[in-house]
Amino acid sequence: GGGTFGKDLLDDVIPFVEQKFRTHKDADNRAIGGLSVGGGQTVAIGFANPDKFHNIVVMSAGGQNVEENYPGFFKDAAATNKKLKLLWIGCGRQDFAFERNKKLSDLLASRGILNTFRETEGLHNFAIWRRYLAEVAPMLFQKSGREISQ
Repeated sequence: GGGTFGKDLLDDVIPFVEQKFRTHKDADNRAIGGLSVGGGQTVAIGFANPDKFHNIVVMSAGGQNVEENYPGFFKDAAATNKKLKLLWIGCGRQDFAFERNKKLSDLLASRGILNTFRETEGLHNFAIWRRYLAEVAPMLFQKSGREISQ
């Protein structure tokens, strides 16, 4: 999941941060998120490693062949839902990636995997991503559970 970048993140960056800084080292206290190409990396790394990330935020990215690429994520929806605290997908209607994001959310829902799909007016740009970050950041690391709407 995530190719060389994913390997570097998991094998080098996270251990370095956990060694050098006072952090919680469990998946409930770890999030992965990204926008555009970074959102694609988020899908790849997050879906391949649900034991490492219980909070996943995807903005303007979607995913291709996710069932084939991440069969473990889809194998047992109840188990996946139990692990994930938040799976949040956001995209503007005028974004060229809108259909991919909507299809990803719909696929997840059709397979029983809970997710929030946030659809607003907006393009593929920082104006919408700033708004989404302000909306989703307070949802991360909440003890009360996930925010889900379909």
